[in-house]
Amino acid sequence: MVTVAEARSKERGQVISRVRPYILPEMEKIRKESCQAMVPGGATLTFLKFMFAFPLAFHTANAIRRFLCDTGRFLKIKEVHSTERNQSLASYEYYDIVQHAVFNT
Repeated sequence: MVTVAEARSKERGQVISRVRPYILPEMEKIRKESCQAMVPGGATLTFLKFMFAFPLAFHTANAIRRFLCDTGRFLKIKEVHSTERNQSLASYEYYDIVQHAVFNT
């Protein structure tokens, strides 16, 4: 025995199958264009990667520097400036590692 809901869904299916050849190509074209429009370009993607990976790299390198200062090392002004430069360089290197590991680029 066929229920009312099954009969209605069957009717809808038949109607859609009759209308689909007329609607589908246009809808497929619109869907494809909208999907392509949502993909960010190369410069945008690079910028977004940088905005995620560089702060992580910078603060990780800074935390390591702070831990070394907390142990009593690098307390003179010359040593502090040296660790700041090294921390900045290390953050750029760590940024490359994070970018390649997370984003596989």
